[in-house]
Amino acid sequence: MKIFAAAAAVAICAAICAANPATAASNADIARQWGLLGIWAADCTMPPSNTNYYATFVVEGMDLVYRREWGGYAGDTNKVLRANLLGDVIEIEVRFASLDPPQTRVWGSVKEGNRMHTKYNLEVNGAFSIKDFAIVSGGAPSQWLTKCR
Repeated sequence: MKIFAAAAAVAICAAICAANPATAASNADIARQWGLLGIWAADCTMPPSNTNYYATFVVEGMDLVYRREWGGYAGDTNKVLRANLLGDVIEIEVRFASLDPPQTRVWGSVKEGNRMHTKYNLEVNGAFSIKDFAIVSGGAPSQWLTKCR
């Protein structure tokens, strides 16, 4: 009976330890693993603009942060709420509080070498803006971004 009780205690401890969220990878760890950190643009030789926005992913303290820049004074900075690896896709969730109305968006991207391509982008509980690598309104392919640095 003592052996059974000891084995049960070990099994319970192992289950609790395995479920401990402290052992889960952070958003920053996932971004590092996938190679997301850095500056991304359609054309790294050109400055940020309305047609060549810069997407920057950095770690600040314990947070993964997403910055968008369109040139001039246009842009924003937002904390990444969630990053997951789903096979070869990195899925990112960001709350854009400065938009009117505010939005929480989820998108998934794939990477080929030093380029990434958005497979899907949707507002949480809303419609897709990109689905199957295509912009929903019009069907044009989603833009490839190159890692600038």
